[in-house]
Amino acid sequence: MVDITITQQGERQIVKFSGELTTEACQEAVQALAPLQAQDSFDVELDFTDLTYISSSGLRLLLAIYKHQQTIGRRSIVSHLSDHISEVLFMGGFMSLFEKE
Repeated sequence: MVDITITQQGERQIVKFSGELTTEACQEAVQALAPLQAQDSFDVELDFTDLTYISSSGLRLLLAIYKHQQTIGRRSIVSHLSDHISEVLFMGGFMSLFEKE
């Protein structure tokens, strides 16, 4: 189960993930993140402070967010990575896509 909270700070939408981004949770996450797809004037920061697990489906979700942001010419940022999540993103080649804060 994953909880997603979206807040806005200036020109940035901050998406905070809490829990486990499993394959099953990704379906809920896609719905929760739908408002981001309608936005074209915000950078997106993915805050992984409380994320403990990410599945391959979760990685595909991150890729979809990245591609959307690239299409609209906005930044994609990851923040507050645990060692485990950082390692998963690095091994999957995602660290080269996202800016890190």
